[in-house]
Amino acid sequence: MLRAHGVTLAIENHSERTPQEVLATIEAGGGTMAATVDTGWWATQGYDPVRAIEELGAHVAHVHLKDVLHEGEPHETCAWGDGLVDVEACVAALRRLGYAGALTVEHEPEDHDPSEACRAMRQRLEGWLR
Repeated sequence: MLRAHGVTLAIENHSERTPQEVLATIEAGGGTMAATVDTGWWATQGYDPVRAIEELGAHVAHVHLKDVLHEGEPHETCAWGDGLVDVEACVAALRRLGYAGALTVEHEPEDHDPSEACRAMRQRLEGWLR
């Protein structure tokens, strides 16, 4: 169906523990699939997000830049710099790979409105991209 409509499905890592799991799914798709990187989920799964980006390489089609408080469940997001993910290093890795797609600022706490933090993170991202 994807091939018939000329569409690529970008798989977002959540339960996958390694990029190799994502790559196996992409390979099974026979040229119809790619990867959506979620930096926070890589950290939740105990995998270095920068390394995941490098291993997925040209297969990265979209990116969710997220930080998390700790490895393992529950998956608790936080403002960049308050958790485990070196978001700036993730952006640098994407730039080294020549990624030119969208970069999504993501923070989804269940106990408060993250709008102000998201605005501040977007400003930091814009600075890194200069």
